[in-house]
Order: sequence, then structure tokens, then C-alpha cells
Amino acid sequence: MRGLFRVPRLLIPREGFEHWASPDLSLAGGKAAELVEKEAGEDPCAVYLSPRLTMGEKRLLALSRDHSYTYLEEDALEKLNRGGVFVERETPLGVRFGLVLCIDLEQFTFREGECSPVRPAAVVPAEEVDVHAWFRASQILECPHTVLYYREKKQRAVRRLRESDLELLYEFPLLLGGGKIRGSFVPAFTCEELYPDLLGKGEPLLVAVEGVGHLCAAKRAWEEKKAGLHREETVRNPARFALVELVNIFDETVEFPSVCFPFPEEKGEEVFAALSHVTKCKRDGKYFRILGTSCEAHARGLAALRAMLGALPAVRPPKEGELGAVFAPPDKEELFDALKKGMLYPAETVRFMDAKNARYALEAREIGYD
Repeated sequence: MRGLFRVPRLLIPREGFEHWASPDLSLAGGKAAELVEKEAGEDPCAVYLSPRLTMGEKRLLALSRDHSYTYLEEDALEKLNRGGVFVERETPLGVRFGLVLCIDLEQFTFREGECSPVRPAAVVPAEEVDVHAWFRASQILECPHTVLYYREKKQRAVRRLRESDLELLYEFPLLLGGGKIRGSFVPAFTCEELYPDLLGKGEPLLVAVEGVGHLCAAKRAWEEKKAGLHREETVRNPARFALVELVNIFDETVEFPSVCFPFPEEKGEEVFAALSHVTKCKRDGKYFRILGTSCEAHARGLAALRAMLGALPAVRPPKEGELGAVFAPPDKEELFDALKKGMLYPAETVRFMDAKNARYALEAREIGYD
């Protein structure tokens, strides 16, 4: 499975890292883009390359292309030798370690029932893929927030990288209280030596947990582009690959939060009866806790909740006069085992990243520069 990865030639800013790195706007809140743009001023900023999209925003596509051409032609970005980046990121739970590489989109599928070496953890709404697919097809640069988990209990890859004498590329505090981040260059040959640890024994599986919509859109855009290419043109085409950060699911900073849906207190008995009919459920003060953590248990609980409440409320703790239905997160091993069978969790009932520990867009790569 060596072909699952590709060692890229990455782009990083020549200066002004503090203003370049951009949070995941889908998690950071509505005013995050304005705050980042205000802080960056006239300096190059990744927020223009990875905007928060809604369908039909041709203005944002044009803006992204304009900024991409400007950054490349004014030499604002440095193109590194072929290699990855070892990322050390401060989070509320400690320092998280990651490795930035490319994956081969030929090894990625995202629909339920499919099996492949790279899978999303949850169902990806079709409209989210639609929104990003037209954008990806015309992008000049990719600068994503995508995070994939790999499974390696002994932490051999991280230990080796921490013990290596790597060239420091950047070290700075992230905007909006994102903590300090440090990145070091990992030569291509070192990246390739890490593949066995990243893939593990037996059938490999990498799980996409953040920036998944971008990854699905990249897959769809590649399938459409590939249809018009000769076979030899597809082997090294940059659109065939997608930039990701690989994080060990057994990293001590990786925790899955529970997901809580509030509802009016007067519906409590009905909701508890409906949930208990389809899955194990326990009363705990103001909370009804769905104890089953499998894909099936989450799907049944979600269907029962929808039947009782109609449209789902926003995820948050219950307020005065409310109760909360809580979905427990999957076990780390259980997550991988379910995905290997082609299952996916409902998008509404699982969370793997929040605004405090989500990846910032930082490293970039050319995918369509002419």
C-alpha cells in the first residue's frame, strides 16, 4: 500500500506565518473570517484559499484564484523540496503531533457500503460535496484543514520524528487563541520509511475526521477530470492527490466529545420512551444518555429523536426548562472496525474536532497552476 501516499512539494509563506494560517471557518464561528482578514491586513492569508462556501459563490472562487496567482507570481510562497511537515500543535489537552502528506484519491471512497483504505468517519451530506466540488475543480492551490486518523498504539512514527534532527520551518502563535504551532521539514526518504507505521499491519485504514467535505469534493473533481485524460496523464496529475494531516488516533490529545441535542422538558417521557424502544438509554439528571456507540445504535437513536422532535435543534447543553439527549462517542477501535465494514456514523451524532483543536490551513500545494 505504498501507493496510498504521495510525498508533495509544499508551499509555505516566506514570512508572516502569524497572518497566513487560517482556522476552519466551519468550526470557528461566523465572525472568524472577518477577524482573520482584519488581523492579516494586506499580508498573504490562507483564508482566501479556503473560504467558507455556500453554493454558487462564484465571487469567492474568483477571489481565491486571484489571490493564488498573486501569491505565486509575486513569490510570496516558498516551494519546498519534496517532503512532508512534522506538526507539533498546542491544544487544550496537550501537544498534538501530525504529519502533512498527500493521499491518493484513487484510494478514497465516501459513500455508505463502500470499502477502501481511506474513509470518512461519518456520512457526508451531498450538498456539502456539491458546494465544494465546483470550487475544487477550478482551484489553483489547495490549502486544506483536512485531518486523517491513523492507528498506531506504540507511537513509533511520532517517536522517530521527535528524535530526528529536522529542519525547523516555522514556530508561532496561531490567531484566535489557537495555541502555538511548530512545523519541521521531513525529507521524502524519511516520509517513505514511516509508511509501515502509518499503515499498520493487515488491511490499512485512514479515517477522515475534519475537512471531509473538501476531501470528498477533491475525489469527485478528480473523477470528472480523469474521464478526459489519457491513462498515462493520470499517474502523476496533481489533482489526483489531496493534502492532509495524519494524526495518530491514540495521540493523548485525541478525545471524542459527546453530542447533546436539547429539547423541551415536557417532551421528556415521550422522548425517553422512543429512545428506549430502539436502543439502550439511561436517565442521568437532565440528560438521556444513549449508551449504544455503534453506527446502528446512533442511527436508530437519531431516527427516534427526529420522529419526536421533527427538525433537530442545534447541538448544545440544555438550558432551563430543557432536557438533553446525549449520544456517546464511539470507542477508537470500534470506529475503525465499523468503517472497515463500509459503515458510516450519522453526521449529526459524532464530533471529532472542535474550534479549539481543529487544524489551521497552513501548508499549501499547487493543483492547477498554469
